[in-house]
Amino acid sequence: MMTGHGGIHIGTSSSPASVLNQDTPEKSVPLQFMMDGEVVAWRVNRDYAAIECYQERPLHQSGTFVLVKSVYKPDEQDVLVKMEARLVKPA
Repeated sequence: MMTGHGGIHIGTSSSPASVLNQDTPEKSVPLQFMMDGEVVAWRVNRDYAAIECYQERPLHQSGTFVLVKSVYKPDEQDVLVKMEARLVKPA
């Protein structure tokens, strides 16, 4: 079972080219995914929620996300090699 979200965070410091800007939307770089898939859910928030915390300034959080469903089928030969490697114990 996978824990955590396995996602990435997009922001002006981590990937500024992918941040959508109202003034120049044509300059934004589309998001790219590691595997082909189907978008099954998405949400775009206009505003960021400010979270008060014990820092110099509040943290800002967005609930914006894209959920992509993809299927990964491992190469059978690769799986067999890995299984054999586990069976062979070093001397």
